[in-house]
Amino acid sequence: MIDQNLQTNLHTPLQTNQFTIEQNAHMFSMLIGKVYNDLILAPVREWSTNAVDAHILASNPDPFNVHLPTQDEPYFAVRDFGPGLSEDDILGLFSSFGSSTKRDSNAYNGAFGIGRMSGLAYATSFTVDSYHNGTHYSYLITLQDGIPVNARLFDSPTSEPNGLKLTLSVRVQDIHLFHDRAKNLYKYFDLKPLLNIELDISTPLASQLCDDWYFHDDGYRSYVLMANVRYQIDTSKINTHSFEHVILKMPTGSVSITPGRESLSYDDKTIAALQA
Repeated sequence: MIDQNLQTNLHTPLQTNQFTIEQNAHMFSMLIGKVYNDLILAPVREWSTNAVDAHILASNPDPFNVHLPTQDEPYFAVRDFGPGLSEDDILGLFSSFGSSTKRDSNAYNGAFGIGRMSGLAYATSFTVDSYHNGTHYSYLITLQDGIPVNARLFDSPTSEPNGLKLTLSVRVQDIHLFHDRAKNLYKYFDLKPLLNIELDISTPLASQLCDDWYFHDDGYRSYVLMANVRYQIDTSKINTHSFEHVILKMPTGSVSITPGRESLSYDDKTIAALQA
């Protein structure tokens, strides 16, 4: 997703010194845990929207797979069938924050380069399994003294189709919370996942006015739906002209969102787009 706000304000030649970010546990804690308010929804949303992006990149219209935790299998996993990642790509993407291949196109939801690491907001580790051109690469992403590290587990030949699988262990007491978050998230996805359990993820459509504006029966609030993610409209910042139960489906990049992709960022661009 293209971020129109990233631009320079310097128009005259000046001597400059580039800032750096120190690598320490406090900084990584801020980048991982403090970005998200809902630590359970974060990996469900971030990994699932990344899976959709992977299918767009591979021109694959088929659904991706999601394993929701159960009593017998208490883990959450997202398996896409995109191009997968080479070993160099795994090391590059899962060894740095802020790197993203999606900033130059509004075809994709990602932009900030932190969502893939959102599993560390909930737990201290998760696994990455990439199936790429006949090889299965497996890595453990974990925290060491508060700093993320990746550990190579193995690689082996595989007949699995290309794609990426991210897996996260879930505490038993949180199983139903993962189910709730998934239900509320996936019912607004255009490309709905295949789930391992029965869960109603149908879109709560009350009536449709046009392709990008419809009424829902899921409470009285109004929302923006952008790149499969629903964002509540703050009526203290936007004049909704007394409309309720409305969902506005807007093009990717048309409004700004916070880095954790949990809410709208009410800059001039967002306010102008919503009021229009």
